[in-house]
Amino acid sequence: MSDVDAAGFDAERESKLLGVLAASRRLFRQLSVEAVASVAVDEARQIFGLELVAVRLLDDGALAPISYTAGVVDVFGGDPPAYPRDDSVVWTAFETGETQVVADTTQIDALRGLPVGSGVVVPLGDQGVFTAFSRERAGFSETDVRLLELLALAVAEALWRVKRDEQLVAAETRLELAVDGTGTGIWEWDLVENELVVHRSAATVFGYDPPSDKTYLTVTEHLEDLLERIHPADVNPVVERIANALETGTVGGGIEFRAWTGQEWRWLLARGQLEHGSDGDPVVMRGVVSDITDLQTVETELRRTSARLEAILEAVTDVVIIYDADGTIRFVSESVTSVLGYEPEELIGTKGGRYIHPDDVSSVLDVVEKARASKTRERIRYRMLAADGTWRFVESIGNGEPIAVGGGYATSTRDVTQQVRHERALETLQTRTSDLMQAETVEDAAHEAVAIASEAFGLPLTAVWRYDADSDTLIPIAETPQVRSVIGPAPVFDRSRGVVWDAFDSGTVQVHPNLRSNPDVYDPETAIETEVIAPLGDFGVLITAATETNTFSERDKALVEILATTVTAAIQNTRRKRELTEARRLLERSNEDLQQFAYIASHDLKEPLRTVSSYLSLLESSYDIEAALGSDAVEFVSYATEAAERMQEMVTALLQYSRVETHANVDSTVELDEALELAMLNLTVRIEEAGASVTTDDLPTVVGDLRLLVQLFQNLLDNAIKYNDSETPTVSISATIDDGRCEVTVADNGVGIEESMRERAFDVFERLDGRVGDGGTGIGLTLCRRIVERHGGDIRLDDAAGGGTAVKFSLPLAEVSS
Repeated sequence: MSDVDAAGFDAERESKLLGVLAASRRLFRQLSVEAVASVAVDEARQIFGLELVAVRLLDDGALAPISYTAGVVDVFGGDPPAYPRDDSVVWTAFETGETQVVADTTQIDALRGLPVGSGVVVPLGDQGVFTAFSRERAGFSETDVRLLELLALAVAEALWRVKRDEQLVAAETRLELAVDGTGTGIWEWDLVENELVVHRSAATVFGYDPPSDKTYLTVTEHLEDLLERIHPADVNPVVERIANALETGTVGGGIEFRAWTGQEWRWLLARGQLEHGSDGDPVVMRGVVSDITDLQTVETELRRTSARLEAILEAVTDVVIIYDADGTIRFVSESVTSVLGYEPEELIGTKGGRYIHPDDVSSVLDVVEKARASKTRERIRYRMLAADGTWRFVESIGNGEPIAVGGGYATSTRDVTQQVRHERALETLQTRTSDLMQAETVEDAAHEAVAIASEAFGLPLTAVWRYDADSDTLIPIAETPQVRSVIGPAPVFDRSRGVVWDAFDSGTVQVHPNLRSNPDVYDPETAIETEVIAPLGDFGVLITAATETNTFSERDKALVEILATTVTAAIQNTRRKRELTEARRLLERSNEDLQQFAYIASHDLKEPLRTVSSYLSLLESSYDIEAALGSDAVEFVSYATEAAERMQEMVTALLQYSRVETHANVDSTVELDEALELAMLNLTVRIEEAGASVTTDDLPTVVGDLRLLVQLFQNLLDNAIKYNDSETPTVSISATIDDGRCEVTVADNGVGIEESMRERAFDVFERLDGRVGDGGTGIGLTLCRRIVERHGGDIRLDDAAGGGTAVKFSLPLAEVSS
């Protein structure tokens, strides 16, 4: 692989890595399984350029496609099928939890005969798989596989998060208390006359069927019958309540009892008040009676629903909290103990704000206000005080709509401390990747890597080893201070330290959660109990360790893999930069030697040529060559003189060419109008003799060398006049400005240059056949290109409007103060 190809490869890998990091953040913002799957497929297609990507989730014993690219539809000739349980690589990946890389998909029955060459199947935990296929065999590099695994890890996390949100389903009970015809009856009992009068609606409540023409009925004669209509269990309480009211002179609250309607027992609620006479004795009791049977049914169902809801809340792993409008905690699910360490009773009755970090209170209140104002569901992350005194990052989802029954506002809260740490570590890595990639030496990259692991990832026991081919050992080159304090100086690993070499030789990450359980690996002289070993390509390994067993989570392992991949790219980048620097040094040395040679050669050739020209001139002036040597000799001497003069011109041009690099100051401010004016002054005789017309627009001020820019205009004007067969040669000079640069156009009405010949016109000593005009050195346009490139610009030939040639070149604009 060439330097250019390798640099491109590193840039592509870095681009993919940054793409995966950005995709992770986008996945975590989705609110449904379908949205997560769709984003995952779209991101894989864009980051890796894959056209055959799908997300399959477990559904009814099969891995069913949830989202897939259009390329998958093309391959299957329609929607892809679900995969029932079998021994294919798709199910192998799902059941083993390990990525399956297939270099030749003919081993997959469902894909045999389809235009698919290779693939990668990555498990999504216990939820499904993420598949990516290529039409080529062996179409996935190891780097692509690792990055796909990182993307799949983010997909699995996002899916789990969405499904967790769906566990809490709002349970609302609607109360519809509407008794036809109000369901309420009016009654009045005259205590003096012992006469009970009821409204017809009250009679209906008790099951009577009053005449349609009667509004009020006297039912005194039916009192015994009325009492018989009250449920036997409720008769005594009703009678006692009435007697107590008459004795005390106060009715108190209403009384509930059951009454027979002739078809069923119905629950009634009777309320009344006493009216007293002048002597203070009660004389009238009047009130209302209502059918509350439906309400009793609703209350009974409500109690059952509340019981079921509490059971659901206790089963949810997130903490469910119900707040009153003023923020007082009314209910907390049992899961608060496992998440934050509190017992529910410790929180109930307290204000929720006391557990929110002071720096987060304002933002939480803003979200609460927004949710209640718009009656929408809102999500927010903040820090919450745990029972052990630490601050934990949590994510709460709350509904701004109050609970239908009982009031209050419910929230679901989960601990996202590890997730926040992981996301912040990725963001820090993304920020510091630039510094890592700018490392000048391998050692600089290694030291930056252990600093990132310790400061950003919270992995203080991290070190980097470099492979030494001469001794066939791994030699430590960077370590955190904590490594030295725990194990002393990092050791040199020879082949006897097998686990390290397993990772280096295989190129795969090795995780050892419990070193003590493996006597061949465990070193009792150190406090190290757990380690993760990540290979750094052919350079060496990165190892991070801990003093407790089973310390590293899947997220930690993923962070180490990402860091190792980035460090490997940085190390390879330092190698490429070193190689490019050396190549540039050699090239500059070569260019200097060539320039020196051209200068010396042209300078030393001038004197011999001058001598030859002088003797030829002396020969022509001093002798009658034709008489002495014949007419042919005259012609030969003329040819020799012209050749010597032409050689003199070529040497002079070559000397000018060599001086472009060595005798130029391209950092000055130059007015192009002045440079053009000087060039035209130098060509005054040429312009007048040719009868040429030169027109120009106002030209800008640029950064450059006045002498070289005068030479540039002079060469271009000379060519425009020299190679022009029109009766009146015309040359126009104009300029356009864009993004800090100007493009100058020198256009003529001459013979023009064929498109196929335009690039050759810039070659040294190249003279195009068939050009009108006298001979030249063949170095004029070559010198023009060298001058323009010396100024950081470019030059090209084009057709002029109306025929002829347009020479266009760009120069940097000068900053002109206003």
